[in-house]
Amino acid sequence: MKKMNFASVSCEIAVADNFYFSTESICEYGRDTVRYAVERFFAKNIGLQRKCTWESWKIRVGKGSEKNRQRFTYVFPALVMELPGEWVRVAGMIDSRGVCIKRVQILREHPCFASEAI
Repeated sequence: MKKMNFASVSCEIAVADNFYFSTESICEYGRDTVRYAVERFFAKNIGLQRKCTWESWKIRVGKGSEKNRQRFTYVFPALVMELPGEWVRVAGMIDSRGVCIKRVQILREHPCFASEAI
């Protein structure tokens, strides 16, 4: 678990212990290495820090339906996360505590261009 800070707002980034992991490419990394890469990427990426800490803070101080957790899915080039393959899809939840990653998938091609089987 890592801490993310933006301005005077902070939140935690964590990968769930039972996170779903799949890969379409050859990946010799263990689950702990993939977990570390994802946490490190979120904690070092200024844009994600800003967005996630801001969303977490809004949930923390919100009222009524504003306090609901938010699901997200991001697709990043695998190279920026130092993982094998071409693309990495990361899905999780943002709540008042911070960000919890539930799913990590290493993909061969971007999901928008993936050919669907007929």
